[in-house]
Amino acid sequence: MIELRNVVKKYGNNTVLKKINMKVHDGEVDVIIGPSGSGKSTLLRQMNLLEQPTSGEVLVDGDVVSGKVKSEVTRKTHEKIGMVFQKFNLFPHYTVLENIIHAPQVVRHESKAQATEEALSLLSQIGLTEKKDSYPASLSGGQQQRIAIIRSLAMHPNVLLFDEPTSALDPEMVEEVLKVMKNLAKSGMTMVVVTHEMGFAKQVGDRVLFVDDGQILEEDTPEKIFEHAQHERTRDFISKILYT
Repeated sequence: MIELRNVVKKYGNNTVLKKINMKVHDGEVDVIIGPSGSGKSTLLRQMNLLEQPTSGEVLVDGDVVSGKVKSEVTRKTHEKIGMVFQKFNLFPHYTVLENIIHAPQVVRHESKAQATEEALSLLSQIGLTEKKDSYPASLSGGQQQRIAIIRSLAMHPNVLLFDEPTSALDPEMVEEVLKVMKNLAKSGMTMVVVTHEMGFAKQVGDRVLFVDDGQILEEDTPEKIFEHAQHERTRDFISKILYT
């Protein structure tokens, strides 16, 4: 579904990604782990063209979508690949319902009635129907992040990218967001998740990729990564994050 070929990303003289090659397959949950500053979030942002690679190619469904392509290609890529950020990014002046129905109306040209019907269905699934007329400032962080997830779902993406979706939350709010993500995984949604939640990676991930210094040092099943990692740097990272 998504493929990165020899992707390099530079900011000035700083090379953040170093010839990344990876594929994301339909129905797969890929979990990206690694130390802060290793390039995980930058890697994620290449996948839906929030940032263009300095060199290399990004392909979606076999078609090259990076580089000098028509704006229509970029727009369609953004429609296919949704993203959930650390900081929720809800419109503060819109109610919960307005936040959810805005993009389907503007981008997908759905009627307000159609977008509203689907939004209420999504809100019901996460138990937040009563918050439909509330503004983001009145919600907890966990509630805002769940709204952000279903706002992305309202666009019917083929893939959802998550950039450390629980890192800005208080510990007691983390589980309610992870529950929504686990349910999405069970439903067959293709997901790429950057996270420090190792329990989630173990339980839900089909594949875990360890990124360090702008490179994918190792990728395998959760069991092999967490119990039988081949790379010394992977073993060192896991020992520190799990046991300290």
